[in-house]
Amino acid sequence: MPVADNGELMTIGAFSMMTRLTQRALRLYEEKGLLLPVRKEITGYRWYAYSQINKGIRLKILADLGFGLHSMREAMDAFDRGDADRLVELENERRAEIDRNVDGLLTVRRQLEGNALLEVLNMKEQEPVEKMLPEMRVVSIRTKGKYSEVIPQSIGRICQSLIKQSQVRMCGSPLVIYHDEEYKENDADVEIAVPVTGKVTVEAEMEVKTLPATKVLSIVHKGPYHLVTHAWGKAGQYAKQHGYKVLGQCREVYLNDPSEVGPAEYLTEVQLRVE
Repeated sequence: MPVADNGELMTIGAFSMMTRLTQRALRLYEEKGLLLPVRKEITGYRWYAYSQINKGIRLKILADLGFGLHSMREAMDAFDRGDADRLVELENERRAEIDRNVDGLLTVRRQLEGNALLEVLNMKEQEPVEKMLPEMRVVSIRTKGKYSEVIPQSIGRICQSLIKQSQVRMCGSPLVIYHDEEYKENDADVEIAVPVTGKVTVEAEMEVKTLPATKVLSIVHKGPYHLVTHAWGKAGQYAKQHGYKVLGQCREVYLNDPSEVGPAEYLTEVQLRVE
């Protein structure tokens, strides 16, 4: 084991051994201001005090529990204050994050069990076609979040609201309008809409609006939703090759009900707005 210096300080190697933090981690925590060496030589060599061991061990525990640097800082501040309530909040936030990660991994597992890579190999899609979409009256919700969560939740909310009303009729498939200019994992700006006719009353966060007529390149994807990206790619390539200018607020239309058919039979129409 590397040796300590004069009974007061220890080398970075000795401190690393005592705390089970790698020297790389110690340098990162120094850079982020979480744990500073008490002495740093002109050569860059670092020395730590025995009194810092407990702080190093706390950082090691937080790292093992998967806390990010921002949460680590908050936890270390809470340790210093003796703030048990904040530590419990941080634990709850981390558990919720783990649950989300587990859900994501289970989704990936289900996709792999369905031979996801073979589906890509065997995937065949029609060529995109140009369509002129007419104006469309819809009930919509605009929200932010993760695609796989907010889209089905919002479709469900709108449909449940509409089926309770006697003077309104759903007259088309649910669709989503993407308002972002880029792909986002967790904070996507999306608008979920259901075409309607008749007199309609909307609940909080919903609105009745008319989507304008627009020209699109349309392509229908058959298969699991997570593979619809291939249809987007094909539509984008077609637009480039044929001189179209791609506009924003592109759409996906869900042509059948996932509660009635299996993932292999899902039909999704990609509508790339162009001029």
